Amino acid sequence: VRRISHDLRPALLDDLGLPAALEHIGNELAQRSGLTVSVSPQVQEERLPELQAVSLFRVAQEALRNVERHARATRIDIRLDDSGDRLELRITDDGRGFDVKNVELSKDRGIGLTNMRERVERNGGTFQLTSHPGHTALTASFPLAGMM
Repeated sequence: VRRISHDLRPALLDDLGLPAALEHIGNELAQRSGLTVSVSPQVQEERLPELQAVSLFRVAQEALRNVERHARATRIDIRLDDSGDRLELRITDDGRGFDVKNVELSKDRGIGLTNMRERVERNGGTFQLTSHPGHTALTASFPLAGMM
């Protein structure tokens, strides 16, 4: 029950808020893997709706796991921005890249990419993923208007 409860609402979000929680998981990854991880949370904390904050945190966790396992990257940039009318999480890396369509259509793929996309879209957001050798970019965003 504790694990299920934690999965629904990560304690890091309650304790730190989304910007600091992203910094925390970025720092943990850097220490564990030796990757250079840059986190730039440029948001007004009071503008972050709970459901979208949880979605973005979970997307970030999965994206960082994927980079660590598969990308052979040396650098990851995590940017959280609420300027304008959208709350946007953008994660980029300098890894080997991959064929997004092929991975999404593969029967052997994991469920990580599908889960990220569905989590964001189910909660009213948009999810984009582009990749080529030396650059992969994941963007998950939610409209801010009408959320608060």
